[in-house]
Amino acid sequence: MYCIIYQFEVKPGFEAQFIKAWEKLTLFYREECNSLGSRLHRESGLHYMAYAQWPNLETYEAAGSKENAETAIWSQEMREACTSVKALYKLEPIVDYLK
Repeated sequence: MYCIIYQFEVKPGFEAQFIKAWEKLTLFYREECNSLGSRLHRESGLHYMAYAQWPNLETYEAAGSKENAETAIWSQEMREACTSVKALYKLEPIVDYLK
């Protein structure tokens, strides 16, 4: 398994645009690129955190080749809604007791 933890700082008034674009991208990666999915959390105010899970690094890296014009639009909408987007950590779990 391969996990990535993201941090987003959203512009005031752009929360709905950010969440909608994040959802579309996440569902695309899950349905078309074999992602195991992602969860979005509000840290506080306009600060959000998400973690995405992938079966392995190779599947994550291959996902970029499946992106298309539609995903480019969603990605642009998400980035326009944010003042900052960071991939904080890229992790390989060593011990996993999640259900």
